[in-house]
Amino acid sequence: MKLLISAGEASGDLLASLLATALKKADPKTEVWALGGQRLKAVSDHFIADLAGHGIMGWLEPITKLPYIFKLLADFKQLCKSERFDGFIPVDYYGLNIHFAKAAKLADIPVFYYVSPQVWASRSYRAKKLAKWTDKVLCLFPFETDFYADYGVAARFVGHPLAKTLGAYVTDVANDATRLIGLMPGSRPSEIVRHSDVLLRSWALIRAVNPQARAILFTRAQMRHLYPEEQRLMMMGITTCEGPAYAQRTRLSLCLTASGMSTLENMILGVPMVIFYSIAPAWLFPLLRFAVKTRFFGMPNILAGERIVDESAWGANARADTEAAAWIAAAANRLLADPARLTAQRRALLKIAATLQAGAQQPEDVAAREILQAIAYEKKPS
Repeated sequence: MKLLISAGEASGDLLASLLATALKKADPKTEVWALGGQRLKAVSDHFIADLAGHGIMGWLEPITKLPYIFKLLADFKQLCKSERFDGFIPVDYYGLNIHFAKAAKLADIPVFYYVSPQVWASRSYRAKKLAKWTDKVLCLFPFETDFYADYGVAARFVGHPLAKTLGAYVTDVANDATRLIGLMPGSRPSEIVRHSDVLLRSWALIRAVNPQARAILFTRAQMRHLYPEEQRLMMMGITTCEGPAYAQRTRLSLCLTASGMSTLENMILGVPMVIFYSIAPAWLFPLLRFAVKTRFFGMPNILAGERIVDESAWGANARADTEAAAWIAAAANRLLADPARLTAQRRALLKIAATLQAGAQQPEDVAAREILQAIAYEKKPS
């Protein structure tokens, strides 16, 4: 069994590596070829490109990297022709993966899309391309199968891998009295740069009302140069913690969290939040507000169908950043002043997290079985 997997960002790289491991466990003869990041590289037999390391995200970044994209697509098409792959598995990351999926299908390679791109949030017309260029979409969120049914896409809810993995960190101990505040500016370089100063301003306003509070800035390895200087952080009473640090996050009273995978992780961990996000350049913000069809942008609120976590987005500029910092601090101070509300939010987050489990098995094991069974069926003599 020879499979090709593609993941284009850090979160997808993690989920793709878990799936690759599950595929090899289900069929030890499986040979994995991959485009992704370091986690996927560690479990693949042939690593083609560090796609995740290039950080080709958003509306504008792909334009600046067109030469690399065109070469990568050309190499991918040639690879599909020269190697006899039994299946291609794109993981999230619609922008490039849909082009890879098309190339694979045209080369008569079955396509199993793992981790649905969030086409239900904006540009839902993309679901038509998924219907055309994939054999099945394996979804992490339960509502996605109903969405795809309207577009004739074969889809199955397999559960979210993080729901089980991170569930092991959850305790019954509430942390409302510790006044330990997490600061999470995001994982991408541009997010770290845009959000760090906003978070420091918010923290200063929170600390003025809660002088006993402490803060932890969660950082990413190999990106330390993007964060504020250590001396500045120390003067503001902020320590740093590298990595996902799930166990440390369960100790938080509250976390100021940039929209993205971290909000989902914190939800599963039962960490109360204030969710924020700035859009740059600022002129993109009204366009995105028009394009996004969901009532909320924070995943906990989307899954709940109601606002259980305060959230705010804005177009990045000096004035808007200042106003956003004040809004984040005010939302945080309201929660810190009301322990009952913090506890209620924590319970609500854990209740939603429970809906992300599709059964007793690990989601990546369910997805692996779906893929291998579909391939075996395709190979069955007619």
